[in-house]
Amino acid sequence: MKNTLISSLIFFSLLASVLFFNNKLINVCDKVNDYSNKIESSLSKEDWKESYEESLKLSNLLEENYVSLSLYINHEQLDNLSKEILSLTQYIKAEDVSNSLSSVHIIKSYTKHIKDIQKVNIGNILNSNLKNIFYCRIYNDFSL
Repeated sequence: MKNTLISSLIFFSLLASVLFFNNKLINVCDKVNDYSNKIESSLSKEDWKESYEESLKLSNLLEENYVSLSLYINHEQLDNLSKEILSLTQYIKAEDVSNSLSSVHIIKSYTKHIKDIQKVNIGNILNSNLKNIFYCRIYNDFSL
């Protein structure tokens, strides 16, 4: 009885933490998209000061949530997003419209990709399992 209780407690705590981090990830991605939309609209007006302030807010948002999100998803995805946000701030500082807008669209694409990967559907489950099988097969072939 004790083992069943401990196993159930571990299972439900794991489930709760996955739900918490998934919800947090979705909220951060939505906020990043909101900031990106604000930056895009201020760039179209060529309001460089507002664009720069929003890009700094965007950078701070990711910095504040980086550690907790990197526990849940692959840190390389967050690194790519972080690098692109830093590039965006520099493009805005240099008042480069075309690179700034392209950087905003890349940021939106990254957040969409991150959200799509975290959705629970059969495609993501099969894709993950196939990658694991392929990796194990290659690893075992080379370890002989």
